[in-house]
Amino acid sequence: MGQDPSAIREEIEETRAQMGDTVEAIGYKTDVKSRAKENVQGKVDGVRERITGVKSTVGDATPSTGDVKQGAQRAVTVAQPTRSASAWRQSPAAS
Repeated sequence: MGQDPSAIREEIEETRAQMGDTVEAIGYKTDVKSRAKENVQGKVDGVRERITGVKSTVGDATPSTGDVKQGAQRAVTVAQPTRSASAWRQSPAAS
């Protein structure tokens, strides 16, 4: 006919725990502002990770400052005429 009081108490405790979880889940779902912040933060973190990966890739592929200066000096050396600028101006072909 009646249930054991300890079984009823145990059932009540289980129901309270389930209700607590349900209330917490509902609270989370209704807290749109916090969920939006979490979503944005997740996306920001993802972009930062990708940027860090790109930086390391670009850093590996980019020549050092010394390499750039050395290349520029070689280019200037190659581009310099064998005659002086005044000789070019006096040349009949330049006229």
